[in-house]
Amino acid sequence: MRQKGAVWIVAGAVVLAVVLFLTRQETSYPNVSGRYSTYCCGTLEIESSRIVAGGNEVPFELGKDKLGLFALPKTFLGVEHGHIVSTSGHPDFLRFDDEQRPSSISLPNLTEGGSTKFELELSRRGQSLSLTNSNIRDD
Repeated sequence: MRQKGAVWIVAGAVVLAVVLFLTRQETSYPNVSGRYSTYCCGTLEIESSRIVAGGNEVPFELGKDKLGLFALPKTFLGVEHGHIVSTSGHPDFLRFDDEQRPSSISLPNLTEGGSTKFELELSRRGQSLSLTNSNIRDD
């Protein structure tokens, strides 16, 4: 009798594991790879799980929260005096403009405050034109 009880417990655990596996929701992220540029501060390249900017290669993770899609670099990335800088300071979220089809990413601007928007160059989409670039201030 004890064997039957143990079999039912194991069977129940297997069924529960299968149900949990089949109903889990994986977070999927859009393709953010590409070359992003701005008129003042140069370009940055996003490739799979790294950002190449200002002579630095910085690993990052993508995520979503109530404010939208973001990249969280392993080190601080920002703009200072017209250059992209990477420091060992606390990293900030780098926000994309759209969760489904991101076309820009914003980096903190240490000189002017606010953030600097880097626009995705259209070459990723098979064209050679660049989008208009702009700075954003958070006042």
